[in-house]
Amino acid sequence: MAGTPPSDNNAHSYTHEQTNEIVVNRAIIEQAKGVLMFIYDIDADAAFDVLRRRSRTTHVKLRLLAEQLIQDLVALTPPTNGWTCRQRATTCCSACMSGFGVTRRVPRTCC
Repeated sequence: MAGTPPSDNNAHSYTHEQTNEIVVNRAIIEQAKGVLMFIYDIDADAAFDVLRRRSRTTHVKLRLLAEQLIQDLVALTPPTNGWTCRQRATTCCSACMSGFGVTRRVPRTCC
């Protein structure tokens, strides 16, 4: 019936769906932050700032940018030229984050 408020069960279900979406979106952003932290040896706040600035300048939602970064990293094929996982990830992140002046502070070897 039009104009009828949703039952408590429907309201709870909708809130649960929203909560699940928020959790999934946040996980994607946290994964992208982790990649940037690993590659550039920066803290979580700096990694989020990089994502936020890139999102604003490209007019792409931060979640979509984070998702693309993760997808690009996963899509990299295993190296045949002796590259470490850090070198592959740096190549991916450099392409995605070019122009933002993010550099590693301390070179590290692959884990």
